[in-house]
Amino acid sequence: MRDAASERTRHSEYFFDRHPRSFGPVIEFYRTGKLHLVEDVCALSFADDLDYWGVDELFIEPCCQYKYTERRDRVNDDIKRDAEALKQALVEDEHKGSGRITDARRRVWNFMEKPQTSIAARVLHIYNVDSALA
Repeated sequence: MRDAASERTRHSEYFFDRHPRSFGPVIEFYRTGKLHLVEDVCALSFADDLDYWGVDELFIEPCCQYKYTERRDRVNDDIKRDAEALKQALVEDEHKGSGRITDARRRVWNFMEKPQTSIAARVLHIYNVDSALA
């Protein structure tokens, strides 16, 4: 059985699935008009939360602006570098090895996973999609 107080509380509370550490600066911005960066929050997470709350990152105070853009750019560069390294590793792994077994493995992989490599692979792909939809 629910009592009236818990029912009233349940309807007057809101839940926002956002990072709690970045909410403080956002609410403070709406109170004071000044937006400062939080030290221990990822710059990309903070940028996402600013976008969610409708606050442009141009409102970040000058004392925090350089630190924010430096962090954000560093994280973006790290992401790009990691993606390039992963892409390079995949390309190297795909061409790694030689011999009949490696060639056979590569052909089977292309046949099963890359429908653009041959007509037979396309037919198999269409069959698999058709089977999944049926």
